[in-house]
Amino acid sequence: MTAPGKGLQRIFGLGDDVRGTAAVEAALIFPLIVTMLFGCIVFTQGVSVKAKVTDATVQVANIITQNQSLHKADVQAIMNAAAQIMTPFAVGPLTEVVTEISVDSSGDATVSWSQSYTGGQATAPTPLAQGAEVTVPSGLAAPSGTTVNYVFVQTSYNYLPAVPFGIWNNLPFGDSIYMSPRNSTTVACTDC
Repeated sequence: MTAPGKGLQRIFGLGDDVRGTAAVEAALIFPLIVTMLFGCIVFTQGVSVKAKVTDATVQVANIITQNQSLHKADVQAIMNAAAQIMTPFAVGPLTEVVTEISVDSSGDATVSWSQSYTGGQATAPTPLAQGAEVTVPSGLAAPSGTTVNYVFVQTSYNYLPAVPFGIWNNLPFGDSIYMSPRNSTTVACTDC
């Protein structure tokens, strides 16, 4: 026969039993840790892709503005070479549009020529039409009575993470830059 109160000690004594506590805590924490790990992977790869998109944009503008004249094939080759900056990420989602813009002293800007590149997608972005009016930042207006030319490069990349993670299943990145020609007042593209 058990002493009175001994049964109650057994029932209320379960709170003192710590066997299996670590396993329960691990089971509760493990999904959170895995979620944080995959989130960190997707985030750091996204930061890397964004840096590569910016680098590709700047390098295309940098190389094109060093020339006095180009052919359509030259522009395509430069954009193709810049696409290699995206390695080890896929080149397919990369699109680039290179445009030379002529800006007069009143700030009116028109397209001199434009070329587009797609890293293997079925549809390339449409280059801007020659002679089309475009809007440029006010700081790019030419001095009174003159015309200034700029090379405008737009790059976009639709990043699909290796590990789809919640809202980060499709990350669109893009960048653009205006750059002045370096060795002449314009970069002519003879067959663009």
